Amino acid sequence: AVQDILGDQHDTVVRRGTLVRLSTRAGADAFVLGRWHRSEQLDGARAERAGERAVRRALARRRGVWMS
Repeated sequence: AVQDILGDQHDTVVRRGTLVRLSTRAGADAFVLGRWHRSEQLDGARAERAGERAVRRALARRRGVWMS
């Protein structure tokens, strides 16, 4: 799950708004890392995995590491 990937950085996941909102552990700044991919063609599990991939990519970009 997205929360498992983010751990302490996890703040809120807004599924219907298609945004994954995160804050740093210190909570100083909230930022949007990735989009939650959801469409009528995606069932819940596939949408969850798409969201996880988006978050992993965003975290990798922040660390300067590129992942596919």
